[in-house]
Amino acid sequence: MKFEQLIITPDMTIEEAMVCIDKGACKTAFLVEDGILKGALTDGDVRRFLLKGGSIHDNVTLVVNYDPKFLYEDSAEISQEYMIQHLLTALPIVDGEKRLLHIDRLNDTSVHREINENIPVVMMAGGLGTRLKPYTEIIPKPLIPIGPKTIAEHILDRFVSYGLKSFYMVLNYKKSLIKAYFKDIDEYEGLDFVEEPFFMGTAGGIGLLREKCNENFFLVNCDILIEYDYYRIWKEHKDSGNIVTMVSARKKISVPYGTIESDDNGVVTTLVEKPQLIYNVNTGMYLCNSRIFNYLNENEKIDMPDLILRCISAGERVGQVIIEENHWYDMGQPEELENMKQRFHYI
Repeated sequence: MKFEQLIITPDMTIEEAMVCIDKGACKTAFLVEDGILKGALTDGDVRRFLLKGGSIHDNVTLVVNYDPKFLYEDSAEISQEYMIQHLLTALPIVDGEKRLLHIDRLNDTSVHREINENIPVVMMAGGLGTRLKPYTEIIPKPLIPIGPKTIAEHILDRFVSYGLKSFYMVLNYKKSLIKAYFKDIDEYEGLDFVEEPFFMGTAGGIGLLREKCNENFFLVNCDILIEYDYYRIWKEHKDSGNIVTMVSARKKISVPYGTIESDDNGVVTTLVEKPQLIYNVNTGMYLCNSRIFNYLNENEKIDMPDLILRCISAGERVGQVIIEENHWYDMGQPEELENMKQRFHYI
């Protein structure tokens, strides 16, 4: 199912909109203008309009419902329950400005706008997984299961759903196990492996791909999953001219005590009871431009934060796309691994 099959525009006739509804196979299409959700149209709306004497050659704006059901992105996890409650077969998910992010279908996966460029995806999968010991003493981190699939497969599946087909996995620790596991999985035909000659940090290994990544590429750690609109991340990166676009999560930290503020003389000026601090934290997912290779020495061991700081010092533009904390899953620690299993109903 392609995202475009569920979208209608104000210049369409009702007949053209009916074709979209039929192709979408969920009895609904959504009116979108300049990326903004404007309305919804069901096959029932069309039938009622025609019974009242309307024509299939009339403009679709005459019959669209301009008060459609939708959910904001921070409530997307309840979309299936919401559709059942409201007898819907499809539900738009929007951001705070009502820009359409994706469309959830009843008892199905989300339908996304595909990224119509063959952008490589580089997964850093060579680390020791120290935080996940003793699991990683037996199984390398990318192969730790979350339900019926490994974490690496869950990550790759997200990119595949956006139409991406070219994947590189940078390996080191237990590389033979990882290569053997993926050898016979047909879903990832475009997956190639690159082996580090030594542990090169969280960024050094991408230098092995400087001949493969000619323009823009996704870079992702093998222990995180981002549930967000990858098309929107790509579009922001492409339009901005950033050398790196970081995906950051808005992390809220509550101080469980009352805090005291005072002036230079120690005189108390105010008390704040249990303040909440908000930081944008690095999730481990990036979109990079190939200019980044200009700042990476051959066979250099370096971590991604240090490489980004090197780019900033050179005057390069580094941006960020900020997501909510509940759209980021980090299984780098045992307790977070259990949270991820619970989130995907595998406990």
